[in-house]
Amino acid sequence: MKGMGAALTAMQGAATDGEPLSIYYAFKQSELAEEGVTSAGWASFLQAVFNAGLLVDGTWPVRTELSNRMIAKDANALASSIVLVCRKRPTDAPVIARADFMRLLKRELPDAIDNIRKAGVGPVDMQQSVIGPGMGVFSRHAKVLEDDDSAMTVKTALALINRVWEEIENELDAAFDAETQVALAWYGSYGFDARASGELITLATAKNTSDRALFQSGVFENLSGRAALVARDKLPPGWTPAADKHLTVWECVQHTARVLNAPDGGGEEAAATLEREVTALRARHGDKPIIYTQFGADAIAGTHSEPSEMWIEDYQAQLIALYYETLRKHPYVVGRHPWAFADFKTPQSIIRVSGLNQKGVFTRDRRPKLAATRLRELWTKA
Repeated sequence: MKGMGAALTAMQGAATDGEPLSIYYAFKQSELAEEGVTSAGWASFLQAVFNAGLLVDGTWPVRTELSNRMIAKDANALASSIVLVCRKRPTDAPVIARADFMRLLKRELPDAIDNIRKAGVGPVDMQQSVIGPGMGVFSRHAKVLEDDDSAMTVKTALALINRVWEEIENELDAAFDAETQVALAWYGSYGFDARASGELITLATAKNTSDRALFQSGVFENLSGRAALVARDKLPPGWTPAADKHLTVWECVQHTARVLNAPDGGGEEAAATLEREVTALRARHGDKPIIYTQFGADAIAGTHSEPSEMWIEDYQAQLIALYYETLRKHPYVVGRHPWAFADFKTPQSIIRVSGLNQKGVFTRDRRPKLAATRLRELWTKA
């Protein structure tokens, strides 16, 4: 990165105060890297940009390559690029503390994210785009000081920007594994549809993982230039969490849903699947207490059916009760927390009826659904 740093310093020296610089950063799917493409190289490049005296005004993901093009054997396949808009950092730029940096992020990112969405950036590209305004806050200062007065690195800044973005989105839980976070973002945009592999690489990089790890985990399938979430009808029927070497939250949920809705499955078989998952967690983590959170289902208020089906109140109530009754059998499961308290507004997408997350046991105006009544019964019995 020394040569790149020298080039960036020369660019900064030749730039004028009133004109921006555009820099293209190309992500490559390296066959030599054990973990594939991660954000390590991206963070190192941004560190070089910052060290050269440049501030970042914006970052925009760009689809630069065809997925079906010819490449040389063993060559690195260019997947996608990021356009950085940079300016010279003033020589009198201030120094701030970590706490001030976090306050600025929380104050400025909401409006910046809204503007990015209005510009037409899709969910799969949001996290890379949010780096722009986040790095703008970081790079317009000469230094951001940690609690021990050392200078914060770009890698740390990126992690903090990502954390604040997740808090703002209120959709992706930072406690989820990276593969599950990628799956949630992908599903929110495309469901189980296939898209160019470059889109997956961009999203995986933003989540500090790789397309290779996503394929190996069994969450995504490699379709030779395209990628897609593994559909439930393609999940291995004999799967057990204990035997899974790369266990993810997404897989556990998908296998439970597969069994719950299978012709030869249903509630009893789904409960048995959950039992195996809990037992595997216990075996993996020893005598640590377990809190099981964020189980539930969307339910449109006022809808009912017999037998129950997805998207109605009866299904939501039965699924939550299934989780609750199964988990209460295990004394080491010390907490159970269904998702969510009440419906809330979200951006429009193919899985958001009326632009709402309807997993609440109460409606948005706080009217109880059937699941709220069922939970009261379960808590009273407890």
